[in-house]
Amino acid sequence: MSNRQGESYESFRVDVEQSHRVSEVTIAYYDRMAEAYWDGTRDHDVSQNYASLLDAIENDPPYSILDLGCGPGRDLRHFRSLGHNAVGLDGSKEFVAMARSYSGCEVLHQDFLAMVLPQSRFDGVFANASLFHVPSQELPRILLELRETCIVVGFPGGRAAMSPFSQQLMYRGRKHEPLPLFCHSATGTAS
Repeated sequence: MSNRQGESYESFRVDVEQSHRVSEVTIAYYDRMAEAYWDGTRDHDVSQNYASLLDAIENDPPYSILDLGCGPGRDLRHFRSLGHNAVGLDGSKEFVAMARSYSGCEVLHQDFLAMVLPQSRFDGVFANASLFHVPSQELPRILLELRETCIVVGFPGGRAAMSPFSQQLMYRGRKHEPLPLFCHSATGTAS
């Protein structure tokens, strides 16, 4: 059996299964290395990424922000310290526990490939160096899910701040076909 482009559905099923296996291995790695990761990233300065997200949101503060791939909670704590309602999401159970303890924020324990997010809940999504964990074939779907969880104000789909590396992933394999999510970062704007 094949689809309109001649690709085998069996091949697609294998790709999805492989994506889930890769995700499981990645999450297991972060669970094992959680303390070392925290020690290595606790003091990283990502203030330009914070500013990019906050400057792009058109609602009045305080904002409701989803920190996608929140890790141990550094960014959650920062957003909360500014008075925003920050919610984290991470697949690593170790990171979820660390983030809850460190930030005092709600943290969802979910794999990026199986997220269950409310519609129109967040003013923005902060994805700092996290989307590179999403397999290429899954990225359009994940970005659409993130768009749907954003409040639509001024621009369909809310706002998202991503690290420059994550922005590059949005165009991976698509020379002239941007994915349907507005991105704004310290290095530029893409829509």
